[in-house]
Amino acid sequence: MERNIRNVGEDDKIMWYGRNTPELINLKEEYKKKFGYNPDGEMELEYGDSDYEDYVHDIKMALETGKDLADLVE
Repeated sequence: MERNIRNVGEDDKIMWYGRNTPELINLKEEYKKKFGYNPDGEMELEYGDSDYEDYVHDIKMALETGKDLADLVE
């Protein structure tokens, strides 16, 4: 079962356009705990469904380094 953890009222700002897997949902929840917001709302970056592996990798790196996605991917 897929859960949607998008921030209420921010659906127009979502930068993740792919499917949510259990792994990705867990990573987004960890990211939100660490940085205070859902990484789907990172307006400066866009990932499509074909970018799933890159998105998962970048979230993992953000969690490991303590840098948010925008700073990490610059």
